[in-house]
Amino acid sequence: MPGPTPTGNVLILYGHGALTDATFDFRRAGPACANLYSWTREGIPVWDSQIQRAADDALASGTIRSSYATVNSSRIGGTTLRDYILAWPEGLALPAIPAGYNQTAIAALGATAHHNGATVAASTRILLMIDDNNPPIYLSDALNDPNFSARPLDVLWCACRSG
Repeated sequence: MPGPTPTGNVLILYGHGALTDATFDFRRAGPACANLYSWTREGIPVWDSQIQRAADDALASGTIRSSYATVNSSRIGGTTLRDYILAWPEGLALPAIPAGYNQTAIAALGATAHHNGATVAASTRILLMIDDNNPPIYLSDALNDPNFSARPLDVLWCACRSG
């Protein structure tokens, strides 16, 4: 079964991940559609070597391999998804950030975006990681941040869920 049509903009969320009991409404207007890619079904461990390879591929090519992921797509009328936690990637193997990428601090998330354009808004490949010792954020916080909420995105959830 083919996946969704790529948006041309890849956002990689990288770090330690955890399940929560919270949910959120994955509602986005048509022009700001989002496809959320994750490695496995909920609750299945994902090791850092796997997420590192997925992030490396997406940063280098600007695409997410369809074999890597299950996909949830945003809906104009909304759809309910589990809200995961993304934490600082302490101790994880980090992706290779290509030469020429820029960095932008996103204070509201306590995170840094590494991106291929002059600004986050002008970029088509973005890696977001929580900064050292900052508190974790929810997946919904990242998706609803003004840097990402009003644009189409292919979001790659690269969070280690080994615990």
